[in-house]
Amino acid sequence: MTGCAAFIEQRLQPVVRRLGFRTAEFAWSRYAQWLAGAHGMELVERRLVPPLGHFSLVRFRKTEVAAAA
Repeated sequence: MTGCAAFIEQRLQPVVRRLGFRTAEFAWSRYAQWLAGAHGMELVERRLVPPLGHFSLVRFRKTEVAAAA
């Protein structure tokens, strides 16, 4: 997140952490790193969600069926 939204989010962190929100801990890079090492998974969709596009909808899908034991 950049610009004005990032500035506001940083300023509100002390307040929203008390409410249980931890948006700064879930940057897209965290998911991208997980996906790079996840076998049999792919990104299906990533889009901003109203209002204001502050949150993202992220969908993953399995691409391989695990072999039965």
